[in-house]
Amino acid sequence: MKREEAVTYLMDQISDQTYSALCWRISYYGISHKVKLPKAVIDLYNQCVNKKEKYNGISTAAIMSGIWFHF
Repeated sequence: MKREEAVTYLMDQISDQTYSALCWRISYYGISHKVKLPKAVIDLYNQCVNKKEKYNGISTAAIMSGIWFHF
């Protein structure tokens, strides 16, 4: 298995909520510690941010519509 295939496989196994938490923590760490993040961390953030935005949009819409509390 090539490295790109392995990364894609691992990224597919992570839940959307985990993407949201991971992106928040990367952002918070970079801002609060005022350090330049390594390229690998920035690449990870860029891979996660799309799924994070999708999850945050769906959860916000569900909360605002009242559907969230029915499950």
